[in-house]
Amino acid sequence: GYSEFGARILGVRGYQAGVVTPHAAALALLADPAAATANLRQLAERYPVYGDFGFYDAVDPETGQVAYNYLALDQSMILIAVANHLRNGVIQRYFAADPIIQRVLPFLGTERFFD
Repeated sequence: GYSEFGARILGVRGYQAGVVTPHAAALALLADPAAATANLRQLAERYPVYGDFGFYDAVDPETGQVAYNYLALDQSMILIAVANHLRNGVIQRYFAADPIIQRVLPFLGTERFFD
């Protein structure tokens, strides 16, 4: 399911277990483009999650309830993931080429989230 991590006090209401968000599928383009694309298509075919300005925030597949909000953060992640995929990693290369990022890149691999 889709949920915010590490900032419970900042969450407005949160989502129930099982809720999914289209931007997560878009981010999976890096790992498995075919599966990510199929997932986005299935979401759009099964639920009214795509509107005039792109994908809405989230959907509960069990109930079909859609969060009819456009979040700038979600839209930007989708845009960047698609651009990165279509241009063969252009965003990653640009990011990794930055001198500041090069200095901290070794530390990013040591970050642990779900211990």
